[in-house]
Amino acid sequence: TICVSAGMGFALLGNLRRTYIRARSLEQYRMYKMQQTILTSVSELDRLHFPMCLMSVQDFENLGEFMPHETMRDQGRLRFLEMPEIVRQVRDEEGIVFVSHQWVDFDHPDPLGLQYRATVAAVRELQQRGIQCRWIWVDYLSIPQSNRTQQQNAIDTLAVYVAHSSVFLSVAPSCKHANLDSTMDVRSYNGRGWCRLEQLIYLATTISSEAPPAFACTEDGLGPLWGSDAASSEEEALGVIEGSFTCCARGHPGGCRCDKTKIVGVMLGVYWRLLAWQRDLPFPSGRLGNILQQLEGNIDRFFPGTVTYSTENGPDQTVEVFGDLVTSMRELFAAESGILPEKRIRVESPSFLELPSEQDPSIQQEEEGVTRV
Repeated sequence: TICVSAGMGFALLGNLRRTYIRARSLEQYRMYKMQQTILTSVSELDRLHFPMCLMSVQDFENLGEFMPHETMRDQGRLRFLEMPEIVRQVRDEEGIVFVSHQWVDFDHPDPLGLQYRATVAAVRELQQRGIQCRWIWVDYLSIPQSNRTQQQNAIDTLAVYVAHSSVFLSVAPSCKHANLDSTMDVRSYNGRGWCRLEQLIYLATTISSEAPPAFACTEDGLGPLWGSDAASSEEEALGVIEGSFTCCARGHPGGCRCDKTKIVGVMLGVYWRLLAWQRDLPFPSGRLGNILQQLEGNIDRFFPGTVTYSTENGPDQTVEVFGDLVTSMRELFAAESGILPEKRIRVESPSFLELPSEQDPSIQQEEEGVTRV
C-alpha cells in the first residue's frame, strides 16, 4: 500500500511538473507573440504594403467629382509611389495634401459633390497662401475599391500615407448622410474613429512643430485643425477607440470583424514612436510632453483591453483589443532604452523637425551656465 501511494504521489508530482512546464511554455509563447506584435507595429509605420497613389492637383480640379481608383488608374491619372524614400522626396520637393473626410453614403463618399467642391476651394486657398500643393491623396481615388486584398493592403498602409504627407486637410462641410438621415459636419467628423486615427498619426508625425500644417475646411471656410479656436482638439484625436465606426453603426453585418481590432498595430506603433522621440530628440517639444502625459494618464481609456460591440442579430460581443500589449510594450521599450542607441529599433525623426538655432540665446546661455532672471 505504501509503495502504491508513493507511486501515485510521484505520478501526481510528475503531472503537476509537466502542467507547470506546459503553462510556463504557453506563457513564454504568449509573451513572445506579444513582443512580435509590438515590434511589427513599430516597423509597419514605414512599410508600403500598397503604393501611395497620388493625383496632380491640376487633374483633380478638372474631375468635377470624386472618382473611383480603378477609373483613375485606367485613365493613367494616378502616380504610383512604391518606396518610402520616393514618397518623402515628392513630399519635400513638390508637396502632398492628405485629404481626411467622412463618407456621407455607404456606397459613395460624396454623392452630391459638396466635399469635392470644398476640397478644391481649400487646396486653392492653401496654394494662395504659398503652401506647396502639387499632389493630392483622397481615399476614393487613391485606394482600390474593387479588389478587397489590395484595398486592405492600402488600408494597412494608411499610417505611411498620412505620415509622409506635407499637408493634412480635414474636409467636413455640413450635409445629410444619405442612408442614416443624420447631419454630417465637423462635429460628426471629429467623432469618427478613422478620422481620429488619421489625425493622431499626423499629430504624432508633426509633434516637433508648434504650428503643424494641418487645416480644417468647413462651410465657414479654411482654418487651423487644432488649437483653442480650431475645429478639432488634439486630445479628441487621441480617443480613436472611443470614436464611431461604420461597422458598429451597421451592427457588423455578416459577422464582420470590428474595425477597432484592425487599428491596434498602428496605435501601438504611434505610441512607441512618441516615447522614442521623447527619449532621443535633443529638444523635445512641449506638445510632445503634453500628448504623452494625456496618453499615459488615460491608458485604459485610449488603449482598452477589450471592447464590447453590437451585432446584427445576436447578443453583444466582447473582444480583446489591446489586452496586455501596452504593459508589454512599456517593458520592451524600457529594456531597449538600456542598450546602445545604435542597436535600438530605428525610428524616423518626426516631420517638420524644428531644432533651436545655434544663435538661440537660450541655448547659448544654457551652454555657458548662465541663468536668465
